[in-house]
This record gives sequence, structure tokens and C-alpha cells, in this order.
Amino acid sequence: MIVYTVNIPLKKEFDNERLKQLVRKYASDFTNNIELCDGKNVIFAGRLDEKEWTSDFILVLSQEKKLLTVNLNAVVDREPIDIIKHIPKFVAKLFCDKDFPIEPGYLTSLGEPIGFDTSDILQNKVIETMCGRGQGALPMIYISKLQNKSDDRDYAVDPAHLAQTCAALACVVTEDSKRTSYKLKAKTKGRNAFNGYIRVYYPYIEKYHEILPLFDDNDKKTETNVFDILRRWWLDKTSENEYTWNRLQILREIQIAKEEKGETEALIAAFEKESQDKDNEIERLKGELRSEKDARYIVENENTNLLELLHNKEKKTNRICLLEKPDFEEWYRGEFSAVIRSILEKENNNQTLKGSRKDEILTAIINQNPISREAQDEKSKFDKIKVDIKKADNEEKQIKILEQFGLAVTSENKHYKLRYKSPYSMTLAKSAGDKRATENTIHDFLNKINPYQ
Repeated sequence: MIVYTVNIPLKKEFDNERLKQLVRKYASDFTNNIELCDGKNVIFAGRLDEKEWTSDFILVLSQEKKLLTVNLNAVVDREPIDIIKHIPKFVAKLFCDKDFPIEPGYLTSLGEPIGFDTSDILQNKVIETMCGRGQGALPMIYISKLQNKSDDRDYAVDPAHLAQTCAALACVVTEDSKRTSYKLKAKTKGRNAFNGYIRVYYPYIEKYHEILPLFDDNDKKTETNVFDILRRWWLDKTSENEYTWNRLQILREIQIAKEEKGETEALIAAFEKESQDKDNEIERLKGELRSEKDARYIVENENTNLLELLHNKEKKTNRICLLEKPDFEEWYRGEFSAVIRSILEKENNNQTLKGSRKDEILTAIINQNPISREAQDEKSKFDKIKVDIKKADNEEKQIKILEQFGLAVTSENKHYKLRYKSPYSMTLAKSAGDKRATENTIHDFLNKINPYQ
């Protein structure tokens, strides 16, 4: 019987051969493989037999769909802790690969937790899922932060380990702060988890499960409970794949028989044809061989000349061309290069081990590509306007500073309309009364149009 299953839709436009290579790469221990075509679908499958356990993966490829099914089979239903230990290891590895083409959904699993504050888009998706309007392919596990902690833990379970255990079953989202809890409570009408609790939300429906965290070093049991809830949901939700392992074995035997029959018929036909015009065929082949030799001689000479030209050209240039230029114009000369250089500087300063090969390469590239004068001036303008806005003691001065910077400011009833190099715009309330709130609103808009932020 099937005790664990995942049924994942994949991007239809993704190349079939590349997809099979990805699966074959991670499922290398599935030595019993089947690959066949039944006329409408290409099927690539594998099986791994272990003592009392059997694992299958079935990849179905057609113009209408691409679907990966992974099953874990046992003679009888087993305890969740035993099932976790026998889940095919390639599942977690496959879904940690960001190149793996899961069909786009509101939420997907990459085998690692996602912080709620990662982006505004993610926050909106999480809120929609909590409210029963989620449209993702997978359920969502939301882990709230412990408020009354007796130890140094932030969560009742290890989010990273839970994400690995539930890879392909659900995505894991973590609460970043107590403020997040209050925000979600207002946005979802109290449907969020809080103070260490964990909730599992499902796509398209308002149903959710709440898991009470077990303390005193029982986080493994809490993790197992979450896994078992998701496992049973998938077993109830997923309909049986039309291609079972037994059916695939029968289809393979039929395909082998057809191929052998076709090969025999082709050999007979080829032999008869060869007997009829053997002499003419040999003469034709000799003529083609002479032509091929002549053509090959010409191509080899041309290749030698091209290689020499290429070698000489490489000596004359020391540039690395890796990126295609976007199809829209720069605001000023060197903007694209300056943004890329800024990203490389942040990566080298914050994420790179000093003295490493990566540090050597990035430092050399940064030093060889100084920022343009126009880009430096633009960056200085953004730094200066933030300071000037903070120093301004009234709204009129703030508006004047924005206009001097280059923003188009239009007065509309109780609001100002700010616009900068269309389509970037925002609305600012007149006489808001809270100077700090106005400053924060203006700073948010400046950050939006600042490519170095």
C-alpha cells in the first residue's frame, strides 16, 4: 500500500530531456528504470527495492502536462517516524534545486524556510492562503515565533529541518517578529498562528490544522505530527496515477516485442534492397566518400584559419561579456553597470570569505570597472536628498526639495501627487501632522526609485 505520495505538476514549456536529466541525476540509486512511449505520453520511471519498503517515481511527459509522482510503498501502514526515514532522499535534493521546474503557484517548496518579511508579494500570498484564497500547488506551514521563551529558541521546531522533511509536501513560512503576529491578526481576522503555535493551511479552501508545540525537547515529535498531517492530506487528495509500476512493466514488454519485430522486418527489407542494387549503391557511396573527403579538407582549412583569427582576437581583448543589455534605456550613462557593480560590492563585503578565490575575483572585477561620473553623481543626489528631507522643518520645504531633485509634484485636493520618470509615482497626504510618518513615506518612495538601494 502507498504510505507517502507527492504529485507535482511541472512547467509544460520545460525541455523533456533536461527534465529527465534532473530526475536521473538525483535518483541515481533507482537502478530499475523504465523509459517508454505509449503513443500519447513519454514515461520515465524508476523503482528502488528495500527490505519491507518500495519506492517509485513516475515522470509523465506530454504536450498537455508534465507530472512527477513519487510513491513510498509498504505492506501495511507504518508509523510516521518510520515513513520519514524511508522517504526517497532524492525528493528533498530535487526540490532544493532552484532549477527544478515546478509549475508556478502562489507558494512553492524549495526545501528551505521562507521568512514572512522576505517581500511584499510573499506577504500578500501568505495572507491570501491564511484566508482560504491561496492558489498555490502546495499547502503552507506557518511557524509563529515563541513570545514567552524559557530558552534561546525562537521557534518550537527547527524551521530548516522541518522544510527538509516536508520538501515537496508543503512550503514553510516563518514569523519574523512579534509585530508580524499583530499585523497578520488584523489582516486575517485572527486566522494566523501565534506564540509558538504552528498551523497548516491548504490551497483553495479555508480549512487549516493547528499544532500545539510540544516543549521539553519534544520538537521532533511536533515535526512528526506536522509531517503526518500533510502526508494524510496528500494521500486523500491525490488520485491514483494511471501509470502504475505493474502497468509500466507490461507496456515495456509490449514495446520491446514491437521493436524486435520492427527490427527484423527492417533487416529483411534492407537485405532485399541491398541484393537488388548492390553494385550501384557501392559506386554511389564511393562518390559520396570522395566528396566528403574533399569537403572535409576544405572545412579543416577554414577551421584552422578561424581558430587562428579567434586566438588573435582573444589576445586583443580582456573583457568579460556575460549579460544581455535590457531592452529599455538607461536614465544616465553607466546606470546598468553601476547597479551590477553595487550588487557585486555588497556580495563581496557581506557574503564572501576574505582571502578566498571568490574574494580575489570579485575585488579584481570591481577595481577594473570604476563607477562612471554620472552614476556617482546620481548616487550622491539620493544620499543628499534623504538628509535634506530630514532637516526640513515643514511640508512646504520638503516639497521644494523634492522638486529640486527632479520629481514632478502636483497638488490634488488633500494630497500631493509625486511622479518621477514615469511610471514611478505615489500619493502624499497634505498636512499629515506626523512629520516622521511623512518622512518615512518619502523615504520609501526614494528607495523605490533608487537603483542602488
